[in-house]
Amino acid sequence: MPDKTHTVPLSLMNAVYSKSAVHRITALWALSEAALGGVLHALRIPFTGLFVGSSAVIFITLIAFFARQKGAIFRATLIVMIVKGLVSPHTPVTAYFAVTFQGILGELLFRHARRFALPALLLGVFSLLQCALQKIFILTLVFGKTLWASIDMLGQYILGQLSLLPVSIQSIPVSFWLIGVYVFVHLLAGFLSGLFAGRIPAWITETEVSFSDPELFLAEEPAENLKPRRKRRSWWKRPSGIFVFLMSVTIIALSYVIPEFNTESALRVVIMLIRSVLVLAVWYFFAGPLLRKMYKKFLSQKQHVYANEVETVVSLLPQLRRVVYRSWKLAAGFKNVERMKKFMIILLVNVLKDIPID
Repeated sequence: MPDKTHTVPLSLMNAVYSKSAVHRITALWALSEAALGGVLHALRIPFTGLFVGSSAVIFITLIAFFARQKGAIFRATLIVMIVKGLVSPHTPVTAYFAVTFQGILGELLFRHARRFALPALLLGVFSLLQCALQKIFILTLVFGKTLWASIDMLGQYILGQLSLLPVSIQSIPVSFWLIGVYVFVHLLAGFLSGLFAGRIPAWITETEVSFSDPELFLAEEPAENLKPRRKRRSWWKRPSGIFVFLMSVTIIALSYVIPEFNTESALRVVIMLIRSVLVLAVWYFFAGPLLRKMYKKFLSQKQHVYANEVETVVSLLPQLRRVVYRSWKLAAGFKNVERMKKFMIILLVNVLKDIPID
């Protein structure tokens, strides 16, 4: 019998249980981790990285809500990672680590929870904070402290030339502001996703009548909307890699004409780039493949244990991709954050209720 602390009507609970809610939510989480980034990019949905991280918070909260048994979240986490390895074999170790962290944290937070608002909020904040800190740690590991010193030097020079800020504020390292803003954005996304996750059941109940439309989801989508996610971009093609390269070239060029950028500064930047190449070479050819092999060996052992669940989740992915596409179209009448909210609600309503995707 459902816990009295749950505010969702019994009729909704029965409907959801009859459609294997936990399997469907796990499949959505697996789609999010393995391929949803590519789908969202095709749909031109902004901030895909933050959206995928926030979606994990929502899916973990829903698994805790509907499963209501110890170990359910960790079990779903293993299934998601197995599917992630099958669908996206080039997944980096850092992505596996992030999913593992979210799953273990969710299991701990919801294990003895009678209400879901606070655990969901904490899960959102700490999960997105971990994503931000992991990125900062990796950049520091690859480029060293010279990266932040170079950003400070170039940023303070630009601010000084433009005279946009008082001298007292210009003295604060620019890297401090960048890191602060980056972490704040992730914390805000985590707070909002956790708040959203805790309120989803009530919102689904309010939305189900107007947006649950089985016929709308029966037609096939054009093939171009269902293309698998492309191989992960190399680091130098990502925004962070492009930024570091352009900043390095700028500092080296300015060292020939601006006194503040002497040859010693240029030399440190060159050493930083050489260091980054060596660190990345060690990671891509030795450390990364070794850790990925260890992860895959562990997951392959678990794959035999969860063979039926994995097969069920993989079979749901093509249909779920279509549901994601059409849910986004259904939310077209809303804008910005409201559209993202409606999109997620419509998606969950039609996945958890009567859409014949089994």
